[in-house]
Amino acid sequence: MSPRAPARPPTRLSDHQADEGRGRAQLPSRAPGLTQTDLDLLRGLADTRNLRNAAKRAGVTQRVAERRLARLERQLDVQLVAHGPEDLRLTGAGERLLVAATRFRDELGKVVSQVLIRPDTAGPPHLPTLRLAGIGRGWGDWVIDYLAPRLRKLVLTVVSADPDEGRELFERRCVDAVYLWHIPGQVPVLNRLSASQWVLDEPLWVTLPERHPAASQGLVSLADLADDEWIVGPGPGVDLLNTVCSAAGFVPKIGDVSASRSVRRSLLLHGHRVGLVSPVSMPPLGDTSMVRRPLREPVVRRHVLHVDPTVIGPQLRSLLLGLLRHGYLAVAQTRNPVYAASPGFPLRAEDLADLVPPVDPDALRSLPSHVDSRQVRSRDPELDSGDLHLLRAIAASGSINRAASLLSITQPALSRRLSRLEERLGRRLLVRGPRGAALTEVGRRLVDLAADSEAAFGSALESLRGREPGLLPGPGGAAGRVGAVRRPATQMSTGLSAGLAG
Repeated sequence: MSPRAPARPPTRLSDHQADEGRGRAQLPSRAPGLTQTDLDLLRGLADTRNLRNAAKRAGVTQRVAERRLARLERQLDVQLVAHGPEDLRLTGAGERLLVAATRFRDELGKVVSQVLIRPDTAGPPHLPTLRLAGIGRGWGDWVIDYLAPRLRKLVLTVVSADPDEGRELFERRCVDAVYLWHIPGQVPVLNRLSASQWVLDEPLWVTLPERHPAASQGLVSLADLADDEWIVGPGPGVDLLNTVCSAAGFVPKIGDVSASRSVRRSLLLHGHRVGLVSPVSMPPLGDTSMVRRPLREPVVRRHVLHVDPTVIGPQLRSLLLGLLRHGYLAVAQTRNPVYAASPGFPLRAEDLADLVPPVDPDALRSLPSHVDSRQVRSRDPELDSGDLHLLRAIAASGSINRAASLLSITQPALSRRLSRLEERLGRRLLVRGPRGAALTEVGRRLVDLAADSEAAFGSALESLRGREPGLLPGPGGAAGRVGAVRRPATQMSTGLSAGLAG
């Protein structure tokens, strides 16, 4: 956002403004500030499990990174980083802090947007949002159409993504849940703290040209397709095709590997290739030369839901699982009723339990506010918790000098920080006069609208204190207890430097 010219301030303070902070001797207690550098450092450790690489990502030296982590552990009185067999990793508390801090900074961005960019249309700044990435490019519409009317107390953000991309979005914390498929027996490795739930085992069908000799068969054998050229998606799509064809006694002739669903569908409609498809994929419109047939041999992909348990609790996870299963049945009955009524349909009556909405309000309150799931900020955000602390100090004291004393910094340093903040936001935040200083209307709105987000972040930090480090993802996605005995925070730097940082 390009800076705007600061609005002209009033020439003097009103009596009400001058008296607003008079008599207040103490700044209200708030959660410790977490800078963008701290957040980048935590995210870098979560992604790389290497202090040197994490420090490089955060733009600081390794020694500075050690000091920052030690400061955070000392402020929160909780262990954030633990030693693994060959690396460093965030503890359960560190993962929860990273999620809470990321959510808080996203919500501050929403506050700035509401106050400065579109004050009349930004909407509620704290509307909970379920951020979900999942299975392929053709599933997003039916998931939204089925889930959104049944989750009325939140906004649904669905990112259609192939398995590899969905996993990456989840690892980068762009989404709070990911709906993946994989080959049964090949469990994907997730480095992020997650809780996994089997959804269903989907039998795949084959699509082939109408003129194909096997097109007249009710069930097609893979052996009948040994001489055909296949089109397939990258990564797990290639692995699945090779696996099932090898079991059938031949090596598939792969004519095209394309990440584009539209390219794959176009070539199939041209009649130039054969391919594996979901039986609930959208059937072709009008008369085409392409037909879909079930396979004689079982070709199965396993659907699994992975969620971040620090954001999506057991009640909401159970509801989401039920909605995905009921939604799959509904779309199958619409797009492929023969498949939905067949004995091989993967969902049974016991899998389709009654849907019970969460009764605990906190089940939704823990969700983040709405942000663009794919957005990656390339610059510092306009507002952070330290800026809010500064503005609250001025509001509480009614004076730059008294605010500087409350913040334990010099008056010139406070003035410089305020000037930089006003330049960054393009708005005047403070009005000065002979009787003191007070926040402008914009400044007060920023502080007021951020209060709920600050309180939620403070509560999240309080929940970390006094707990043992939580469960961490281990090899193959399994969780294990680490760091049962916490070393003092003052030993942090020495411990982090001991051989694992390289």
